Amino acid sequence: MGSKALTIEGKEIFPLEIGYLPQFAVKKCEEELNETPEGKMRGIQELRSLLQSTFMSFFSPEVEK
Repeated sequence: MGSKALTIEGKEIFPLEIGYLPQFAVKKCEEELNETPEGKMRGIQELRSLLQSTFMSFFSPEVEK
């Protein structure tokens, strides 16, 4: 694995990479958060849109007047 640690305030934090959700997490989302597949897709699309607009505003050159 080529994961690198992130150091914050002198402490190393390693990324957690997982390719699936454990069944207990899926069940908890469905029962406690009333999560649905449609809601997940809507949330993912909203997050992508937000990230894209943030990325574009961060990296686009500002126009000076």
